[in-house]
Order: sequence, then structure tokens, then C-alpha cells
Amino acid sequence: MPYPTNAGELQPFLCSTNWMRDSSVDYARLACPLQNTLDQSMAKASRRTKRVAAGIPVALTKQECEAYVKSKQALVDAATQAFPKPDAKMVLLTDASDVGWSVIVSQVKSWKSDADIHDQQLELLICLDGTFTGAQKNWNVIEKRHTQLSWRAISSAICCYDHEDFACTAITVS
Repeated sequence: MPYPTNAGELQPFLCSTNWMRDSSVDYARLACPLQNTLDQSMAKASRRTKRVAAGIPVALTKQECEAYVKSKQALVDAATQAFPKPDAKMVLLTDASDVGWSVIVSQVKSWKSDADIHDQQLELLICLDGTFTGAQKNWNVIEKRHTQLSWRAISSAICCYDHEDFACTAITVS
């Protein structure tokens, strides 16, 4: 698949890869350079349609070409999502940095409290991530961690709906 040469080719690529972002770990950071390029290209356009975008040339930089390749690879590596099981234990993994945040909701049939997280048989339910933009970049660490807590509540409501074990095991990665 060749690199996009205009915004009309880049736009559907980002739309289609974004559709799989719940299964792709770190998607927001991978796609960020491409999304920024599309946003800058389309800022001059009268409308954000594919027809208008096709007339806007895009020359990808080395960093954007790497992001394109990594985004395609993320689709190949996308994890298979499991369906929530009523008898499984929910596990939330969260992280935030200066650049972005992530929340991974998994389930495990039999939680072993003495075993390391890497040794658990986790099944992915959903993977959420994002980059901080605009004024969010100026937030302090406490505010960025608070963003994760908000996503925890949303993720729990999404994934644990009608789940007997609504009390999740939360692990924050430092």
C-alpha cells in the first residue's frame, strides 16, 4: 500500500484505522503525526469532504512515513477482543505521561494474587488511549492522572454492564 499523496487518500486511511483503535494499543500516539498533517492540510479547505481533500497535495515527512507504516502494523497486531464473562475478574491498567494517556480493560478467569501481572491469562475487553492537546498539555501530573480516573469510570460502565464482579482490580502503571 503506497504512501498517501493527497489529503483525500490520507483521510480514509485514518478513518479506517481509527475504527480499530479499541483493539490497537497506543494507536493515538502512532496516528498523531498523520492526524496533525491531515488537520493542517484541511485547515485551508472550504469543507472536509473526500472530494475537496483529493485536491490537496500531501508530502509526508520521514516521521509521518514511519507513523504510516506503524499504523498499518498496528492493524496487523491488533488484539482480539473478548466478550465480558460474568464469572471473570475485571482488571484495569492505566497510565499517563506528558504526551498522553491509556486505559486497558481486561478480564481474567482465575486471578492469582501472588502472580505477576504478566503471568496472568488476561483477555482484552477494550483499549482506550489518547494524546493531550491544546491546554491539556499544560496540565500537571495530578490533572493528567485524573483524566485516567474519569476514563476508568466510563470504561467500567461500558465493559462491566450487567457484570457480577463490577468491583474491578485496578493497577496503575507508574
